[in-house]
Amino acid sequence: MAKLEIKGLAALKAELEKFPAAVQERAATTGVRKASAKMRTALRQAAYAKVAKGYKRTNRLRQAIRSAVGKRQQYKGKAWVALKEVPGEKRTRHYYNVLEVGRKAYQRRHGGGNYAGSPPMRPFWAKAVAANTAQIADILVTETLKAIAYEAGKAYGRMKGRR
Repeated sequence: MAKLEIKGLAALKAELEKFPAAVQERAATTGVRKASAKMRTALRQAAYAKVAKGYKRTNRLRQAIRSAVGKRQQYKGKAWVALKEVPGEKRTRHYYNVLEVGRKAYQRRHGGGNYAGSPPMRPFWAKAVAANTAQIADILVTETLKAIAYEAGKAYGRMKGRR
């Protein structure tokens, strides 16, 4: 695992400590949301970077790569970018996992034969994440700092009251 050093993280933590918990939470959520959106976009682009000739592009894989930000208390400040169900469909397309990791060999239970596994068909996920991690960390810090300024201005306006 490569070590990632985020520039400005200590300054961001010091800046966050100056404000109440509610302001910290809203600013952190905004920064995490914007960073996860950028990662989602990078993964979607990588998914279709090298499409085989004659392949009909349906955009199903692109639509299945989704991001979400935690809303419950234990997930505050966390985001996920993963394969989810495509809007309008009932289930997640888990077979896209074959693109990244391949398929294990298996045997049919009742009277079937042996089936060989397959290697990864077109791995893109790990490469895209590794290539974009530093940029995403930078976006996280800058967008959180912007959100702190915005939220602090709103809090100041509320404190001052109407005239």
